[in-house]
Amino acid sequence: MKGDLWVESTTDVDEVLEFVEQRIENPHYEEDEGENVVWNFSSYDLKEDKLNLGYRNHSRFVVPYQVTSVWAFMFSLLPEELRNAEILIWREHDDQYVAYQQFYRQMSPEQREQFRYALSEKVEFIDDV
Repeated sequence: MKGDLWVESTTDVDEVLEFVEQRIENPHYEEDEGENVVWNFSSYDLKEDKLNLGYRNHSRFVVPYQVTSVWAFMFSLLPEELRNAEILIWREHDDQYVAYQQFYRQMSPEQREQFRYALSEKVEFIDDV
């Protein structure tokens, strides 16, 4: 797919932003299953023949970027619709994508903010020691 992102020490934030924008604008629609949509943020092409999403309770899926630190930044940029999507992980030994539940959507924005605040208080306490 055009616009692959290979992160190196010289990669700048604009390259990441361009990649995210390009991937959001070009999702995969699973034709056989109707309304399933997959946004592929992986640097690898989506293996469309290995998608079997019809049995899932959700219709929105995201394949994350492989480098965890980059995916964390990308995730922070995504609109809520994509943050709430199920996560698809390629499992080589199973030769298929496996959907993992998205814990992010299981908390309300208020709960996330309260938890984040409580964590920041703990970090401040550690900093004071």
